[in-house]
Amino acid sequence: MRYKSCDWISGGLDFRQNSIVLCCFTYMQGYDEYELVSNYFGERINWEELFKRKRELTELQKKGQSAKFCQNCVYLEERDWYDDDTINCLIFNHWTKCNSACIYCEFGKEQEYYGKIPYYDIVPILEDMEVNGILKAVPGSFVSFGGGEPAILKNFGKIIKIVERNGFKNIRVNSSGIKYSEAIAQGLDKGIINVCISPDAGSKEKYLQIKRTDAFKKVWENIGKYVKSSNDKLNVKIKYIIIPGYNDTKEDVDDFFMQINNYHVKSVCISVEKNWAMNLKINTYCDKREKRIYELMDYFKCCAEHQDLELEIYSEGLAFEKYIKEKYLK
Repeated sequence: MRYKSCDWISGGLDFRQNSIVLCCFTYMQGYDEYELVSNYFGERINWEELFKRKRELTELQKKGQSAKFCQNCVYLEERDWYDDDTINCLIFNHWTKCNSACIYCEFGKEQEYYGKIPYYDIVPILEDMEVNGILKAVPGSFVSFGGGEPAILKNFGKIIKIVERNGFKNIRVNSSGIKYSEAIAQGLDKGIINVCISPDAGSKEKYLQIKRTDAFKKVWENIGKYVKSSNDKLNVKIKYIIIPGYNDTKEDVDDFFMQINNYHVKSVCISVEKNWAMNLKINTYCDKREKRIYELMDYFKCCAEHQDLELEIYSEGLAFEKYIKEKYLK
């Protein structure tokens, strides 16, 4: 049936540390996450109840309405959607341990605390979905690993095998790049994984300021290894998050693209720091930095085009661009 919806409303699940939510984008609209299962720590899932919650949102979309947290979302799209009770998009955010200490990440800010939080094993849950015919790969299906760090996640390779044998061929792994992963390299070779590494810097000094981990050389060397092992070079995506006050100059961007060229990367991603972008909507004063960051995003795009690179704009970047256009460019 044709109506306006998105992959997450139609068939998505986002596994969190203590809940299962619809998606990870409701913050862009200023709303808390929509929980499908609360107080969740790996127990057997009541699929009937979960899909009942999802159907409530689907029915709204069919009527031309939307839940408040979905209204005007950049991911809404009008097309034919699947109406069965299956899952065709997954994101794993159920663990918090990481090997980096990024200044913009809550896990990095409180690394000692989050590094000790226990997490549930996702494998039995996926096997239960498999047995019950709930996992269903369709055109456009994808799986995404959020964070903590996937390369140090228990059973990471087994998770990849389960989703692969259920037909999922588009698996996004967001990684710090600090630990080289054979599972990622093998998936790149098969063409079923695309890895997104976010060094956010092209110099050792800026990397150390942002990541607070002395791993600049190791990360870029691992990026080079992944590029070499990849069947499709576009599947190694290198991300630059603009963090105002840290890496927000053209010189910083130039340094980044120098590394991109040195390690033969063919695909880049751009975004802006989430908390800073969210606070723009709260503050009523005019921040001149807003326009400068917007212009820096344009400069980044021009650099990517000049090097003939594939460019992806992450959700925070899309939301920021939408905000600037609505505020200044009407």
